[in-house]
Amino acid sequence: MEDKEKDYEYYSLRQLSILAGIISPVCILLSIPPLTGEWITDPDEEHILSRSDSQFSPNSNILSQLYTGVFFLFCAQITLILRFFDCRIILNTWISIIGYLLNAILTSSSIIYFNRDLQIPDGKVLSDEYYSTYASITLSFASFLILVVDYFKNNGLRRGKGGGLSRNQRILILVFILVTIWTIVGALTMRAFQNYTFVRGIYFSLVTMTTIGFGDLHPKSDSSRGFNIFFASVGIILICMLIAFIHSVILDYFEAFYIQQLSKIRSIGLENFYTLTIQTFSKSSKKPEEEESRKARRVTTIQQMDDQEKELQKSQLSQYIKQLSFSVITLLLFWLLGAAIFCALEGWDYFTGIYFCFISFTTIGYGDIIVKPINSVIVFCVYSLLGIPTMAYFISASIELFSNLIETHSDKIERERKLKCRNPLTRRLSIALSINEEVDNDLELLKALEIKTESEEVDILNKLLIMTEFYNGEMSEYFKADRDDDDQLKQLRNEKISKYEDIFTHLIEVCNEIDLNTSPNSPSIKSQ
Repeated sequence: MEDKEKDYEYYSLRQLSILAGIISPVCILLSIPPLTGEWITDPDEEHILSRSDSQFSPNSNILSQLYTGVFFLFCAQITLILRFFDCRIILNTWISIIGYLLNAILTSSSIIYFNRDLQIPDGKVLSDEYYSTYASITLSFASFLILVVDYFKNNGLRRGKGGGLSRNQRILILVFILVTIWTIVGALTMRAFQNYTFVRGIYFSLVTMTTIGFGDLHPKSDSSRGFNIFFASVGIILICMLIAFIHSVILDYFEAFYIQQLSKIRSIGLENFYTLTIQTFSKSSKKPEEEESRKARRVTTIQQMDDQEKELQKSQLSQYIKQLSFSVITLLLFWLLGAAIFCALEGWDYFTGIYFCFISFTTIGYGDIIVKPINSVIVFCVYSLLGIPTMAYFISASIELFSNLIETHSDKIERERKLKCRNPLTRRLSIALSINEEVDNDLELLKALEIKTESEEVDILNKLLIMTEFYNGEMSEYFKADRDDDDQLKQLRNEKISKYEDIFTHLIEVCNEIDLNTSPNSPSIKSQ
């Protein structure tokens, strides 16, 4: 059990893998602008200068390096996706590593070549296409380092077993790639309709899809407005899907922690439950001191199971609080660091930077404060793409914590209400037959089986009836369980059913050993 839990966490919940999956599409997004226009422009205009032979004749070498780098980048992205789907793990991982490294080297080489051999005319400035190359290099090298660290940290991916993502994480990465592709479609289309640069087109697409809507860029022609209706509708749906699957991935982490804690309690609780219940089924001891000793052990074990249940609840709540605390810290760091960066780029005071980041994070987008310099626009594009997962993480962790608190409180109230309206025997039997709470079942069944009358034969019959109904209910739920459940949950169910079968079999053996009078005139039956 412990090995399988480690494998589940080891292969399916590696944070470096999902980080590489999120960064890589953004890297491709920022590698396209240098290919779509010139690297020198007028300081106060959006349009790109036309090339001249005297000034940009060496650009054919630069473009060849950039196109080659983008080719390796696409190869790296494709092989990374294949790796996430567990296809030739080691081979595809190394192709991705080499692809990202080659793209970073070739793009860096093109910048060095440009700065060394080309002169910027007076009155001209470097364009946003030029500055996006630095962002592309940074993200390519970051992806390279992440994959290398992940590979060696995880022992060479254990000879190719496991791509590093769970099912929900794979879907999240695919949705993020779709968001990136749709952003590129919007940027290219608005470049054609509005004559935006590609970076400005990315900025417009992201502001539109995230519903921030600063208003500094907006469609002006009927054709661009018509396209924007379609583009925004699809883009908003994709962003909502992205947030939904971020929430699902957060639940994956909670589920993994819950399975780990539940298995620890189960490993102790099932053994205690089985041992204690066998003692309960046995004949009463002829020696009073042995009977008292057995009762004391039963009370002690019941208390241990109660403590284990409470410990599980505390562990769950503690995990929710830790996740929320981490999300708050991440959000604050992203918020405050972003404010400092925009203050440095825009010349704002720090409070204005905080206000701008808050308006952007919450998608309010008044438009009273916007980014203007080219480098600020590039930073904002990356900031908004990474800010969506950060904000969604915070929202998901908050929802899970408060949902858990409300659900726990509601269950407690409902349990107390049911206990007040039932007599002890019916209450304990009903609770024992309720199979909604796995840990509660064992404890409440044990309590129901502890009820005794003056007749040993009646006690055995009562226990046989209780165990029969309980076992039938458990088996019914077992066969109705979802086939797509996690392997650890399936194994826990199998272990639980196995224990119940042992107890049930032992009870039948005890009944066979006792000479029960089951005729209609039996005094024992009448006494029931």
